[in-house]
Amino acid sequence: MRIRPPEFETSICDVKYHVHCLFFLSSPLLSPPPPDAVARRRRRKSRSDRSGEEIPSVKYLSSFLVQIGEGIGIPVVDRIRRPKPQTVEVPISREIGRSQAPRRQQGRLDSYLAGDFRLAPTGITRKPALHVTLLATCAWLQPELQENRRFTVGGCRFVNQVHDRKRDSTIGSEIDVDRFSSKSRSEQVRSIGGGGGGGRRRRRLLREEEGAACFRFRMENEERREFSDLEKVEASLARARATIQEAQRNNQTSYDPDYVPTGPMYRDPISFHGSYLEMENLLKIYVYEDGEPPLFHYSKSLGILGIEGILIHQLEISRFRSKDPREAHVFFVPISMQSIATYGYVRGNRAWSPLQNIARDYVNLIATKYPYWNRTLGHDHFILACHDWGPTISHGVPYLYKNSIRVLCNANITEGFKPSTDVSMPEIYLPDGTMDGLIGGPGPSERPVLVFYAGGIHGNIRQSLMDQWKDKDPDVQIHEYLPKDVSYYGMFRKSKYCICPSGWEVASPRMVEALYMGCVPVLLKSHYAKPFDDVLDWGTFSVDVQVNEIADLKKILTAIPAGKYMEMQSVGLIVRRHFEVNFPPKRFDVFHMILHSVWLRRINIQLNDAHQT
Repeated sequence: MRIRPPEFETSICDVKYHVHCLFFLSSPLLSPPPPDAVARRRRRKSRSDRSGEEIPSVKYLSSFLVQIGEGIGIPVVDRIRRPKPQTVEVPISREIGRSQAPRRQQGRLDSYLAGDFRLAPTGITRKPALHVTLLATCAWLQPELQENRRFTVGGCRFVNQVHDRKRDSTIGSEIDVDRFSSKSRSEQVRSIGGGGGGGRRRRRLLREEEGAACFRFRMENEERREFSDLEKVEASLARARATIQEAQRNNQTSYDPDYVPTGPMYRDPISFHGSYLEMENLLKIYVYEDGEPPLFHYSKSLGILGIEGILIHQLEISRFRSKDPREAHVFFVPISMQSIATYGYVRGNRAWSPLQNIARDYVNLIATKYPYWNRTLGHDHFILACHDWGPTISHGVPYLYKNSIRVLCNANITEGFKPSTDVSMPEIYLPDGTMDGLIGGPGPSERPVLVFYAGGIHGNIRQSLMDQWKDKDPDVQIHEYLPKDVSYYGMFRKSKYCICPSGWEVASPRMVEALYMGCVPVLLKSHYAKPFDDVLDWGTFSVDVQVNEIADLKKILTAIPAGKYMEMQSVGLIVRRHFEVNFPPKRFDVFHMILHSVWLRRINIQLNDAHQT
């Protein structure tokens, strides 16, 4: 039985039947089609293969605290101060006996339970696995809430109902029920003669009696009812949403001895700070311990993709890690896409399936060994991947690709990246494994070069940049290879603007390098979801240049007023703390900002057990 937390409960009366017919596909989770008998056994203890429809166990909340750029909104917390539609669901067994439903409904219900019907979608006849649920909705509400009240009817769907508590003035005079009689109210009502509409009044009184009985039943069983682990987790997230909303409504900033986000670089600093504090106090992450390095629990921490290995290691030893999966808000799947590409790839083999099978087999393992993946179909699970192949490899696991939170460096919207579900991770290159020698640079007045870029020609954007500006203007320093006596990082510190173009993929470490050294990033990318864009306003410390504007690059940059440039440069110095890599991690650094992005996407949805819905 699934019952919402007590703070959301209301009384119950009217009884309606709702039949969930869940069709199961013939194959189990992530495995080749087994024999029919094995498939039926697996389906009974696995999950519903509803790959072609929206998952009713997931409810995306509708309100918005912060929004990301380019018109894409990410709902972060629900405004739960609104009246909440609630339901109580009670499974029906055939042994319970006859219900109080009308006879025509009982007959139909018996035929359902007996399996006397078939549904034949697309010409195929199948016997569905039938879930019958008793839904009770509330009629005894406060008078001001009775009109146009919305009630949830299973699977996050809504219906409008209007309940009328106005009693007929003639009822009291025609039907006088003795409160002190030894007979029950229903017996007294049945003894009243009919005629002149009396039958309708009797049925109304009987429905009221049944509603009162339902209410007494719920109240008697309220204290004895035990909530599931997922319901307890959802209740804690609901309290966190309420706290964030309360701080936002009151325009209150909590005391923080380390750092209080303020300034134009934050879209909503109060909401961000409140959400961050709630994350620090509440977030629990369970890391699956299955699998052996190097494919799992390990990734290289050096090189241009080293941030993947750094974050996996920091997650393994983080204070957010919980050994008890029952209290976890999110589950980390410790697959290393960089290791799969390094150790699983066979040169000359252009097939993706061998690499995808490694990820698929691991997900199949945890789905079989633990109940948590099947419970939500992966909605509360996340992975980390900085390798360019991460999106394609994850695509081989349908529910990992569709439902789970993917933290990706290659955050290309045209390649399946979903800003409302996935997290954009900045690509960070640490030559020596630390930030030593990377942080800091001269002030704005000591930067004689207008704009700088040096790098190989990878992709059409860089090719177009070279064709337009390579060695053509002393103010626009565009190079494929720097002279031996010129320092790469030295040019970052001499330049006002630093171009960060896409290569074969959209991610590039130059964006973070520019912030480290006080150079204003010029983002020359298409369809790129910027890191932490749901919190940070990138327009306050960077410049976006479209691909078709490369020829006007100098005109665009020189048109920016000196005061605006100095403001962007100073804001960038403040924002860079969110991109710093620390050992151990520090508050508000890149590790905590990535976890906060995961936290936002988890708190944004309300999950129910897929087996119960």
